[in-house]
Amino acid sequence: MGKEKHPKRVEVPVSSVIMIERPRSDGTIEKLVSIDPKLVANVVANTSYDSLTEFVTRLYEQISSDSVRDRESGKKCLAGNLNSAAIYLKEARDYLAGAWKVCEKYMK
Repeated sequence: MGKEKHPKRVEVPVSSVIMIERPRSDGTIEKLVSIDPKLVANVVANTSYDSLTEFVTRLYEQISSDSVRDRESGKKCLAGNLNSAAIYLKEARDYLAGAWKVCEKYMK
């Protein structure tokens, strides 16, 4: 039996995840999830670099998309901050991908 790629399983207590519904100005309901930041940090810290690269890529894409949407709706300050965050997330993704390339041969 060789080394497993993702051997550790993290159980998430239901009390750590809260669903929030917030009304929008257009009458629709925005559904948000609130998760204990310590729990998120623990899960992320125990994630393999390839999976972490994918996670950061998706986070980058979402925040970048939010930035464009907010800029188009006139929220320039918010859009600028989100765009800056997206730039750093993209850079982090590239470094994580590099870390995975170094470690990949040891994970199989």
